[in-house]
Amino acid sequence: MKIYKFGGSSIHNSDHIKNLGNIVLQHKQEPIILVVSAIDKTTNHLEKLLNAYLDKADYEAIFLKIKSFHFELLPDLFGDEQTVVETELNKLFDALWHFLETNKEKDYDRVYDAVVGYGELFSTTILHHYLVKINLSNKWIDIRKTIITDFSFREGNVLWLPTNKNIKEVFTFNDTNLYVTQGFIAATLTHQPTTLGREGSDFTAAILAYVLNAESVTVWKDVEGIYTADPKIFPEYKKVKRLSYHETVELSYFGAQVIHPKTIKPLENKNIPLFVKSFYKPENEGTVISTKSDIKIPPIIILKENQILVTIQPKDFSFIVEEHISLIFSMLADRNINVNLFQHGAISISLVIDDKYRQFDGFVNELQENFKILFNKNLSLLTIRHYTEGKIKELTAGKQIFVEQRTRKTARFVLT
Repeated sequence: MKIYKFGGSSIHNSDHIKNLGNIVLQHKQEPIILVVSAIDKTTNHLEKLLNAYLDKADYEAIFLKIKSFHFELLPDLFGDEQTVVETELNKLFDALWHFLETNKEKDYDRVYDAVVGYGELFSTTILHHYLVKINLSNKWIDIRKTIITDFSFREGNVLWLPTNKNIKEVFTFNDTNLYVTQGFIAATLTHQPTTLGREGSDFTAAILAYVLNAESVTVWKDVEGIYTADPKIFPEYKKVKRLSYHETVELSYFGAQVIHPKTIKPLENKNIPLFVKSFYKPENEGTVISTKSDIKIPPIIILKENQILVTIQPKDFSFIVEEHISLIFSMLADRNINVNLFQHGAISISLVIDDKYRQFDGFVNELQENFKILFNKNLSLLTIRHYTEGKIKELTAGKQIFVEQRTRKTARFVLT
């Protein structure tokens, strides 16, 4: 049994959905679970919808644009046979609109998970019916009834005991050879929607693979594997053929948009290989993630934009001690703010965090009760894994460097 995960770029229009169908047709004799993300940039658009809604702006126009985008896919996929899928999509959009019109919850994270998770429900509903149309019988599963998390909204922690039980009861392969389900989304034991973190569909695939002892997981992307840099940003890049689980975790932690950071550990625990392959060229060799890396890994470049550098200092100019650090990180955890870089001095600490999710202002306001705060926005965090001095000089030339850190294998720079 294999797990195939398809991201939003793999299904961003009707032609891509047809291509997905062709890939599955080539393996129709194998037991497969398809884990599918929201189509194209739907998650981004749902975030915009949410922000407009919370800002009491005109969110109806954004809602209708999202709805129109999905319905415009149907004629090319279904022709005159789109009534059933239209009906099911309408039910989902009606449910989302009803939530927006009646919701009284003010907590951003809870509302985020209730709204943004609809993208995966839209995409898998369309895909389920399209596969049926091309004679690929399949079973659609609402993963929110299967993967259970705690109440850490936007970054749900899996409760493995009920999740393990549910997965084994649902994905039996007794009455089908093919399942279609959602990545990214889950729910609590009390059925409140949660998500597994941005790009969390990879993690969903790993959870299913771990519980079901899958032969492998394949992540289908719009690139032919894992590269030494983002081809859209850096013109010089190479494909890495083999990466170890450990190396992949390091890259994910530093912000590489290849695999969700939580994905690797469940696979490593059972030695399940992860393949990263091209959606456009499925016959080509991609990158395999397993126990071993290539013998010599070239410098790998990771660039995170929209970063905030925050420097925190006690108002009385006393030393930064463990009590201060514990308080600050507790406040960060309460707001689900991830720290991308941390630097500790005698009388101050500096943090680099993502500028997103509307949490920064509240964090700063609370900090200012006891600390002096300085911050810079619109910075970049450059990480060079397996760095060379030449590569550092090339990538930092002409840049203003705010923070620099180096270890044996990794160099990191906060810069403009």
